[in-house]
Amino acid sequence: MLKTIYCLIGLNALIFLSACDESINTSVSQNKQKLKGVDVSHYQGVINWQGVASEGISFTFIKATQGEKTVDKQYKYNWQASLKSGLRRGVYHYFDPSVDAELQAKHFLNTVQSDFGELPPVVDIESFEKESAEDILKALKVFLSVIEDETSCAPIIYTSTNFWNSLKTHEFGHYLLWLADYAKQSKTPNGWKAWTFWQFESDGKIAGIDGMVDLSYFAHQKSVLESLSCDNK
Repeated sequence: MLKTIYCLIGLNALIFLSACDESINTSVSQNKQKLKGVDVSHYQGVINWQGVASEGISFTFIKATQGEKTVDKQYKYNWQASLKSGLRRGVYHYFDPSVDAELQAKHFLNTVQSDFGELPPVVDIESFEKESAEDILKALKVFLSVIEDETSCAPIIYTSTNFWNSLKTHEFGHYLLWLADYAKQSKTPNGWKAWTFWQFESDGKIAGIDGMVDLSYFAHQKSVLESLSCDNK
């Protein structure tokens, strides 16, 4: 399996940080620009993407798939409509531990057709179902391996600290982390030294979206966000 580790070398480097430099501080208070993003699915209904962009949002992650067969009802619309917004876009898969991991990866790849947008793809892992921690980790390795072997691109892992630490592993820290943590001060899960994205709020309100939406910060400046791409179209 390809183990892609990104290292930050100047402004134009591809990236990156969690396994590269323990001294990098990614707290929001240290991030003067505080680049903000949203992640969306059919729960947000029909989104006015120009309205979202007008709020100073810099990036978005859009749900594409879940499990082996589900495609988010708003995925195609969101993917196409967000293209003209100027946001850096990424696409994610909601991982179901009860479903064959290889089939999930192939379903995700068949749906997105190698168009990950301007950010690496994401695997969202946040629930046990009835599987053991050992089985979940084995399945996650399979999913990641299939994506990397097919695309030469390492996905971002989205998870929460409490859930991830319950899996009792430290071996995934070479992947970029998108952390879900709604405390004032984030706590990094086992295996990582820093987060790359931090989902800090689950009930945000912004123009262009009716109802609540998740909000996230990016840990670094705009030039780094712009270099963070699989470039796999």
